[in-house]
Amino acid sequence: MNDPLIATSLGAGFLVFGLSGTFAKHKAEVPALERFEAGMSQPLGESTSLSVEVEAFSSDAEVEALRQSFGKGGEDALLSAFHRTTKGHFTMGSGTRMPIRALQSSSGGGVRRLNIIGEAPTVFPGARGFVSMGHRGFPYTFIQLAVDDQGKGKGTLIPFAKVVFDKEGRLQVISMSVDNIQLVNVHSVK
Repeated sequence: MNDPLIATSLGAGFLVFGLSGTFAKHKAEVPALERFEAGMSQPLGESTSLSVEVEAFSSDAEVEALRQSFGKGGEDALLSAFHRTTKGHFTMGSGTRMPIRALQSSSGGGVRRLNIIGEAPTVFPGARGFVSMGHRGFPYTFIQLAVDDQGKGKGTLIPFAKVVFDKEGRLQVISMSVDNIQLVNVHSVK
């Protein structure tokens, strides 16, 4: 994906399908409902793989609460609203396990899509230990997985993204760079 508008349109689909779950303070560790693994078409630092643990899904009411938060206080209020919920975790390579703040699943045409917004990691494994990667103003990671009924498919990873709502109230995902990472060999893990 070399066009930042494609990333934006991916995010717009997030609102169309809705989200399920409600804002809640994260309590004890929740067991994963589903797990997915994927390879990266190009490495991010030393990371060449991605793992996703789904613990819960988000709801339409949650999207509305996010939209209202953004409308009242902009990106800072949205960041605060995101921190009140955890829907799972993702890990790039052997890096830090990061929280997923919004997650929705939709199906159509024999394909299931998972749209995931998580906190972007700041530290990645590198050749000389861990490397810090700045992403000022782009605090999220956007992941989209497209899988068949066997849990196999492909996806897209936007390592550093900004999340906003447009004038029509649609959720938009804006990539920090034009080089998003294609995910290959996406598969569910039992």
